[in-house]
Amino acid sequence: MEDIKSDLLSINGSAWFRVDLHLHSPGVGSFKLPSGMNIDSDKNRIGLVERYIEQLKSENIKIGAITDYQQIRTDWFNLIQKKAYEEGIYIFPGIELSVNIGRKIHVSFIFEYGENTEAINKYILSLDENPHTPLLNKRDHRDIDLKDIDFVLRDVKNKFSCIIYFPHPTDNSGILKELDPKKVAELLQLADAIEYVYEKDISRIISTGKIRPEFFNSFAVIENSDPKSIEEIGTKTRDGKVRSTYFKLSSVSIDAFKIALHDPEIRIRLYNKPDFCYDNISSIEINGRFLKDIRIELNPEMTTLIGGRGVGKSALIEALRYALDLPVYSDLSFRTDFVTSVVGSGGEIKVKVNRYFGEKKQEYVVKRIIGHMPQVYNADENDIYPIEPKEIFDERSIPIVIGQKELYFLSINTEFLLHLVDELIGTEIQKDILKFKNLIGALEENGERIRDIEKKLSKREEYEQRLKTIEAHIKTYDNLKVKEKLRSHTDLMEDEKKLNDVKERIEEFLIKFTELFEQAIDSIESLIPSLKDSRSHLKDILITDTSVVLEQLLEDLKESKNNIDNVFKSKINVLNDLVEKWNDGKKPLIKEINKIKRELENQGLSPENYESIVNEKINIQPIIEKLSKLTEQQEELLNEREKIKNNIRGARSKIFKTRQKKLEEINKELKDRLQIDIK
Repeated sequence: MEDIKSDLLSINGSAWFRVDLHLHSPGVGSFKLPSGMNIDSDKNRIGLVERYIEQLKSENIKIGAITDYQQIRTDWFNLIQKKAYEEGIYIFPGIELSVNIGRKIHVSFIFEYGENTEAINKYILSLDENPHTPLLNKRDHRDIDLKDIDFVLRDVKNKFSCIIYFPHPTDNSGILKELDPKKVAELLQLADAIEYVYEKDISRIISTGKIRPEFFNSFAVIENSDPKSIEEIGTKTRDGKVRSTYFKLSSVSIDAFKIALHDPEIRIRLYNKPDFCYDNISSIEINGRFLKDIRIELNPEMTTLIGGRGVGKSALIEALRYALDLPVYSDLSFRTDFVTSVVGSGGEIKVKVNRYFGEKKQEYVVKRIIGHMPQVYNADENDIYPIEPKEIFDERSIPIVIGQKELYFLSINTEFLLHLVDELIGTEIQKDILKFKNLIGALEENGERIRDIEKKLSKREEYEQRLKTIEAHIKTYDNLKVKEKLRSHTDLMEDEKKLNDVKERIEEFLIKFTELFEQAIDSIESLIPSLKDSRSHLKDILITDTSVVLEQLLEDLKESKNNIDNVFKSKINVLNDLVEKWNDGKKPLIKEINKIKRELENQGLSPENYESIVNEKINIQPIIEKLSKLTEQQEELLNEREKIKNNIRGARSKIFKTRQKKLEEINKELKDRLQIDIK
């Protein structure tokens, strides 16, 4: 097998690549050749292949498979594979098999990169009932008659390292168009993928009962270009989108393809590769004693370090945590001493961080010398930001670094475990938690308002009892006809209060208007000196023009203030005259009332007491009315409290159910490699 270039995967770990597993060479009759092209000419063939490779490059197809009909056309395939390899593109051998099984269908096989193509061709020919008749005639081909396609699919996998998929399933010679859904379901279980099918087609297949509903969770649906010309390579569309598939691969091999195809939710994307617009640590550099001149580029999808014992996993983790000044959950002094020991006094740790604001990326560099506090720089390391490293991240995405020996300590810290579970679940649970916290806040606010009302209502009984006493005394006076004799006095008291209230309100308005104008005048006067200090070439606009505007505004305000002041004062003088008129008008009535009082005193009554209790009743009644309204508010708040408590119970239940549901999904994805429970 020919060695695969190592420079295809230019970063550590897995990476995303556009992969097209349904290409055709110019050697098949359905592939349209350029006008006047003579493919028997070596020069023309080489030129055509070069155009083929350029098209692959322009569409960013890094990995492909040529699946010509019935046989690998080795003259074309070998030339394309070699030229593509020189450009860092990897073309795998494949065959699109056209077979008769009562109806004609197509099935595609992709073989290992360096597989013996002659051996593949001989094997395919042996499947035919008439293996002595060639399958190819120049650019044309004939179909293969198969008695048992199930056996062939199993046998190919036994004899070769390969993947199997069904091309154009809903078109002519596609399995969904030519076969019944039950047979399709049976054949899919022998394959690794199928080209694009709509949801309604998937539902038809699942409805047969031949495969589990979750079958497509581990069986890929892929998009390929199936080009019929150079121009169609990587450009054909479906529903307005370019037919393309991205694989997440850690190596270029059939085994890597299988891993991806049977883990499509994680490793396969149609039309666009995923964007990693979330905060991540891109690299760490250490220049110290044990860890010396180390630079590690980190994959944005990596969250775990795996390696043999003693290779430095803990040292790297502790160095990362120390550099970012992240929390230590146990043995703080030991871990600090450990970093000092492995990096060494004066050693430096440098961490590069990518912070995302939507799709916009901001790069930071965090440097920390052992024994000193960390410093945060911009990407060019020429500006220092006056922030702590954790402030780089969104508060919900601050990295959590956990050493192996801390796991036991954290396993008994329920609050931390719950926080960690919520971090795993992501934004959906965060919204529920925020809603829950808002409800708790609303409940606390509701409680404070209820307590405030209860405090005020605690005096209601006292006021009501006093009112009953007053009304009893007033009734006694009424029986003695005191009320009638002093009614005119009572009316006078109440009406006089109205006049005095009007005068007091007008005087208050005058004070407020005066304060407002004075504040405005002071503020505007304070602006003028700053304008005089202007230095720009346009300073005259500020010094002369703007200053004139402000000075004119001051004059207008002062004039308006004087006008308003004069208006208010003139009306207050009129009200003072009315008060004097009122006092003059009540003198005869007061004289008469005093006479009545003397008559009542001769009868053993106390008219002054009647007046005071009437005044007290007038003052108490509005207080009791307000307290009655507070009782209604209290009832509303208590009803609101019950609703909030019910909502809290519902929100708490939703959070629990969301956690359970998401953890079940996570556990299902982990496939029993790790079990996470919540109680």
